[in-house]
Amino acid sequence: MSLSRNQSFRHIRYVSLMLLIGIFLISACDNASSEPTRQVIVNEVQVTVSAPSPQPYIFKTSEPNSITVHGDLVVLDPMTMIPAPNDSIFLVPLPIDQPISTIPQFEEGTVPQADVDESVGEFVFNSLQLGQYAVVVITNGGAQIPVRYMDSASYAIFTLDSTQVDTTVELGSLTLP
Repeated sequence: MSLSRNQSFRHIRYVSLMLLIGIFLISACDNASSEPTRQVIVNEVQVTVSAPSPQPYIFKTSEPNSITVHGDLVVLDPMTMIPAPNDSIFLVPLPIDQPISTIPQFEEGTVPQADVDESVGEFVFNSLQLGQYAVVVITNGGAQIPVRYMDSASYAIFTLDSTQVDTTVELGSLTLP
């Protein structure tokens, strides 16, 4: 059986449409029954597709009379500077009354560790006390790398004081050098 040119074009459009519908349905099938739907037009055919909506990440809450610190870690070079798994964002305490010449090395479990939404890089440090801190990430290779503010390229070093008790301090977007 030989298809005419017009029939071949229709067949190609039909196969393309079926492939696109399949891709939409596969990507939306996880939560299709409870997710909102939307209408999509593919090759002049209207298709109803479930739009996946992300589940909100629930961060832990701080204890009373302490400080919460919030920020976002943006990884600009995922080939070389990937944070290690297990929420590898830490706060290293620094002396307030001395100039900062280096950020000291630390062992996991001895400094505050962030609660991290791995899907978007959002992080929260809970129940912090007054003091000066540097944000440090442990990479997949085990290196302890101080992070920088994206807007100024300065190291993410900050001081928490008594005016910030029972509040959330926003660090904004941070990145690895």
